[in-house]
Amino acid sequence: MERNEHLNQAGSLLHDHNPEILNTLTTSLSNEDIKRELKHLLQIIEERVLYGDDFLTYQGVKEAGYEKGINDSSSFLELVELFPYLSEGIWNYVHDLDNDYMLTMDERLRLTKEIELTILHYNAGYTNGYVDMIGNDRNQTLNLKLNELSVPIIKVEDNIGVCPLIGEIDANRASVLMSKTLNSVSEDRIDHLILDLTGLGTVDQLVAKYLFDVVNSMELIGTQIIFTGINKQLAMTAVSLGIDLGDKNIHQTVKDAMRSINKTA
Repeated sequence: MERNEHLNQAGSLLHDHNPEILNTLTTSLSNEDIKRELKHLLQIIEERVLYGDDFLTYQGVKEAGYEKGINDSSSFLELVELFPYLSEGIWNYVHDLDNDYMLTMDERLRLTKEIELTILHYNAGYTNGYVDMIGNDRNQTLNLKLNELSVPIIKVEDNIGVCPLIGEIDANRASVLMSKTLNSVSEDRIDHLILDLTGLGTVDQLVAKYLFDVVNSMELIGTQIIFTGINKQLAMTAVSLGIDLGDKNIHQTVKDAMRSINKTA
């Protein structure tokens, strides 16, 4: 209660003149995103001054900054550069109104501390949010590139391709596989695709279904699929899905598959 009594006048000042203070801080800015960010922060400062921990803790301030940083950080560098001047800008406006509100020395000191601590905590959260956003974007880009590289189609002859699947395949990679292989066999006019599963890791039923959906889709557009290196686990999963491998063209090695294609050519 003591804290709110000391800051009551200062809080009322910020509340009563919020639009004017914001206008003073943003009058030279043309970036609307920056203006919205500063308005948001000014509102948080006002709430901290008026109500303190009863309404918004410093951890809450940091979390509010984090949410902005991870979701709306297109102008991160420009906004961060303004943070050090925000406290000064508020105080310049407060000074002009001081005669009307007659802030005590204690109110001045507490207001200064509150403004600066709020900005510091918000800045910490905002920066952490931005860093996490950049990290997430980079990881997504890296994963996409790795997925694309992990399902290559090697064209060994004019109309024959080999697609070696290596390692574990999750639902995301299986989706990339479907899209990439369908596009490749169509664009490269591949009539025969050898799907080499020798290096394939364990797959669950969902991934197996994706895999055979790819095969069915490619066969519908006229590409003959030849399997090589099918392991026991995948064969059992295919059976559990009701897929009859007896209808598929299966060979032990890529070399055997090539011989089969050349014999029927």
